[in-house]
Amino acid sequence: MKKLFTFLTAAFTALSVSATDYTDQLSISLTGSDPLTSEATVSVEEAAAAQGRYDITLKQFSFTMPGAEPLLIGDVTMKNVKGTAQTDGSTWFETDQDAEITNGGPIAAALGGKVHVTIKKGSRLADGKLYLVIYLPVEMMGMTIDVDAVFGLGGYQLANSGFEKFHQASYTLTSGSKETMICDEPNGWHSLTSAEGKYLDIANTYVSVYKSADAHSGDSCVLLRSFAPSSFASKNGVLTTGRFSINGYNDADKLNFAYSDLSNTTDLDGNGDPFFTRFAGQPDSLTVWVRFKQGTPNTVGENKYAYVGAVLNDGTYYQTPEKADTVFAGVVAKAENAKIETNDFQWQRVTVPFDYDTYASNAADVKSVLVTFSTNATPGGGSKSNRNIDSLYVDDIAFVYNAGLKSVKIKGTDVELKDGQTEYDVDAVTGEVTAADVEAVADGRGAFITKTIEPAETGAKLTVAVTSNDYQKTNSYVFNLKAASGIDKTTATQNNAGVALYNINGQRVSSNAQNGLYIIRKADGTSVKVIRK
Repeated sequence: MKKLFTFLTAAFTALSVSATDYTDQLSISLTGSDPLTSEATVSVEEAAAAQGRYDITLKQFSFTMPGAEPLLIGDVTMKNVKGTAQTDGSTWFETDQDAEITNGGPIAAALGGKVHVTIKKGSRLADGKLYLVIYLPVEMMGMTIDVDAVFGLGGYQLANSGFEKFHQASYTLTSGSKETMICDEPNGWHSLTSAEGKYLDIANTYVSVYKSADAHSGDSCVLLRSFAPSSFASKNGVLTTGRFSINGYNDADKLNFAYSDLSNTTDLDGNGDPFFTRFAGQPDSLTVWVRFKQGTPNTVGENKYAYVGAVLNDGTYYQTPEKADTVFAGVVAKAENAKIETNDFQWQRVTVPFDYDTYASNAADVKSVLVTFSTNATPGGGSKSNRNIDSLYVDDIAFVYNAGLKSVKIKGTDVELKDGQTEYDVDAVTGEVTAADVEAVADGRGAFITKTIEPAETGAKLTVAVTSNDYQKTNSYVFNLKAASGIDKTTATQNNAGVALYNINGQRVSSNAQNGLYIIRKADGTSVKVIRK
């Protein structure tokens, strides 16, 4: 029995420390530059020595300086990374340490086989997907290169947002020529070729979505084209992250719409993906690059514009356009632009803000997003000729998460904030100031606010840090409180939890390792004295 127990224990231990590789997109920004995205692999292994600790390895980590070849650092391994398990089954990671470099090149040797790595808050493993927000400063050639990296999407961005990967979709006409229409659909996106419904033959008279090399960035983008089933009718070129249902004869028929439903896991596209997109973020806006031309220019009404729309929802069934007699209570926010102009057929960046206020009463949580593009904002409103078609090129779609400070009050007094200014002197503050006295409002939906107050020579120093909802950006604002008095508490989280430690002289210290009397300021503003012997 003892031998059996020993065997089972060893087997369990071997299972628990097995490493798992995750391959996903890695976005790297150097010293605040525009990010470059590539595919990478990260290994996560439960550390054998301690429960709730993990060894995380960035495999063959590299970055590219402008105008230079990629610089290989090597396998960057962080040991004993703290992993906090959540009730929803996810594990959240955080660490700040000197990581070991192996299998590297000359840079690794120049760095002494080590590099400092910070895995920031918000990094996690959930639903089999890994999301890491990483800061990695590299010291080389007498300068520091700030490397900010994000591994995975985390439910904050769309996969294949640059339209670089495509799969084939096909539909065979049931009448006439019975020709099989073949379409290159972007992975994660769907056209009329993969639609369902009664009038699919009409919807697939022509292919309306194509892979194009005329990209804003990268190697490819997606091209939407209108077509005319007859000289009296026009069908828009459309694309969605959900699925199109075509049960109306005319393009403007309300029986034609795009929909998504997270419970529908059995229907898969030509790439084996479902007709929906999971999502977790609360973005402030959507941005996308488009290039738009009308074959027969319209000068009247709404028919001269292209369309983009995104609807954040709780994952239950949702369709757009919505049914007139149906209330979709799962809507969290919408971002729509039905007035995309031609702009002389040049690439243009379109930014569309999300409207949360209109749907606040739904009290729904974000679990999915339905994004739709159309060559015309009006169904059936495009060019009625196959010789003069409407064309909409789409590339580089992204969700934007703000991390700025919208307003701040200190003990009920507003501080006037100015664009670009991050430090302020505040004179009219009397008495002790705690985090509860500071009302800070971020300009980002779902952004996290951290308030830190510490003694200063002239009073106190208040630091308000705003972190974006996707955890990728943090902006700090400093307020020098000239007349504040007393020992002020430090707050380390958005809900004001945490404590600050001071010695008997009122100086803030990082630990009470030395013998003596200490004052602990708690998150609720109270203080206690402790003696270290």
